[in-house]
Amino acid sequence: MNTVKVDKELLKKLILKFGKAEVERSEHIWRRLIENPFNNILLGAFSRGGRGDDYAFKSFYDIKFRAIKSGALTIAEFIEKRINQGTLNKLVKELGFAQSLEKTLKGLVDLNRNYNLDKKTDLYDIDADRFYNDLKGVEGFGDEEGTILPWIICDLIRLWNLRVPKDLKLSKNSKEMLEKLGLTPNDFDVKDYPYVDSAMFALSKDC
Repeated sequence: MNTVKVDKELLKKLILKFGKAEVERSEHIWRRLIENPFNNILLGAFSRGGRGDDYAFKSFYDIKFRAIKSGALTIAEFIEKRINQGTLNKLVKELGFAQSLEKTLKGLVDLNRNYNLDKKTDLYDIDADRFYNDLKGVEGFGDEEGTILPWIICDLIRLWNLRVPKDLKLSKNSKEMLEKLGLTPNDFDVKDYPYVDSAMFALSKDC
């Protein structure tokens, strides 16, 4: 057998084992911290602000505290109340984000109405392909080559048991990391992408 091919196959197996180990190591912690799929997507929306993960988490816990203080059962319910009150734009300003986030939050509330994401802890029963397309339609999530949409979908698969959409893509960052290893997304099955993504993310932090 060709030596290069053997090495490539071994590397692929190592990447998948590493990615799955990363998920097993942290999935229970993340599920407790994030609580539900809606919050997971919201955290991704906050990370689009360009201020880094720390600011995204700070904003997430800020809005979570506001939701609890208001008596809302979930963050999604709190955001919907602000929409109905006509005060969502004020909330966005207070959180320190650009006004474009207002459209994103409205889109996520609409998405939540269709899928009850803030009430679920398992997404296996929803149509993954339809959901993937619906999330693409939310302001700020339409760029398949960007980092947010692929990362969010992979996270929902890893943490909340979403089935793998047939058109799932890897993020640009994961593709670039694979290229450095002499691999491409086509070297893996689509069902393996969430674990490839997990492995590449972990490796990128060490580079």
